[in-house]
Amino acid sequence: MLKTAIVILAAGKSSRMGSPKQLLNLFGKPMVVGILETALKTNCYPIVAVLGANGIKISKEIEKLPITVIDNPNFESGMASSIVSGLIGAYMTSKEIDSIIFVTADQPQLTELHIKNIVQKAENSYKNIIASKFTGGFGIPALFKKPLFEEILDLKGDNGAKKLILKFKESVEFVDFIDGNLDLDTQEDYQNYLNLN
Repeated sequence: MLKTAIVILAAGKSSRMGSPKQLLNLFGKPMVVGILETALKTNCYPIVAVLGANGIKISKEIEKLPITVIDNPNFESGMASSIVSGLIGAYMTSKEIDSIIFVTADQPQLTELHIKNIVQKAENSYKNIIASKFTGGFGIPALFKKPLFEEILDLKGDNGAKKLILKFKESVEFVDFIDGNLDLDTQEDYQNYLNLN
């Protein structure tokens, strides 16, 4: 059985939203809290949140959750720095991890079942990457097994999980994630999501 960590990437500035989207109220709680609670329902450990912009505000909302919180002072250099920080934070919390799942804090459709489906496929596959597939593309949540940890640590700038999925495409399997491409980047996205739910 794989020992799998989950890293929630919550360091972004939310410049298009105009306010920290991690703290948008969804179903009575900040969106990042809902994502973390979903992760905590799985058997994955540790659960790591990577903060950057608005870190103080966000940390106040999540301080009671049994998670590892990592501050990424280099968040403005791009997504890669948060991914690297998350992997290091997960490994420092538990050196026994065999794989790691990266999730962004603005995927409101994420479910415990989807994470479990990713882990189950990883346990039944010799492939090193299990990525989410959705309408029009693929990406995270995505699981990476230990043989790729060095590759993750070498990521720079805005290169994220998708770069590795493309680089190692012969070593990828996919799990369908309906509405996985739905993220909340603007106030219009947020209002439309609330109207639909």
